[in-house]
Amino acid sequence: MKLDANIRVGKLVDQYPFLLDTLTALSEKFTMLRNPLMRKTVGQFATLAKAAQIGEIALADLLETLANAIREQAGETVEIDAAEAAPQRAGSELDPDRVAKLKEIIKGLHEGKGVEAVKREFAELVQNVGPGEIAAMEPQPMRVWPSAAAITRLEQTFDWVLWIEEAERKLVWSRAARVPWKQISGELGCDRTTAWRRWQLALTKIAARLNAQ
Repeated sequence: MKLDANIRVGKLVDQYPFLLDTLTALSEKFTMLRNPLMRKTVGQFATLAKAAQIGEIALADLLETLANAIREQAGETVEIDAAEAAPQRAGSELDPDRVAKLKEIIKGLHEGKGVEAVKREFAELVQNVGPGEIAAMEPQPMRVWPSAAAITRLEQTFDWVLWIEEAERKLVWSRAARVPWKQISGELGCDRTTAWRRWQLALTKIAARLNAQ
């Protein structure tokens, strides 16, 4: 197999379960992956490149350690993408402090911070940004990873949907995933209004159960 920085952590651990021990031995920050829910959520989005950042490990070291573990325990031939393992090219004008601040601003917006306050913070952040830094940002997509509180809220919803019927669970998750009503009503074999009413009824059942606690 070929190992590179873009492989998803969750997919790799699913294929080679013994790598869970390898990762947790590298950094205690990877112990969260022992939680099956974390592997199914964060693990399905986090790449090895991101894992190296989280674990504060050089990407080349992480790839080499995982490759050795696969060779030893699975007996497979593993090739490491040298380009992926190479250090990031020099000359980038991207300011890591500015990127970190921008992530905080985005998180604040998601957490309900006032729009005007966010606008002011953003204006202050970008007022001295030069064209070179903007060019350096373009090939680097920014991902804001969920907080522990957000993951806890997600775990709670898994319990909530067990209170409704299987068909209702599918309907609720479909709408949470922004599946169009036209597609949903087609799958249910009913018109859009009826599908919407069923969705509302499912949410009402969950709300009633929560209010009764």
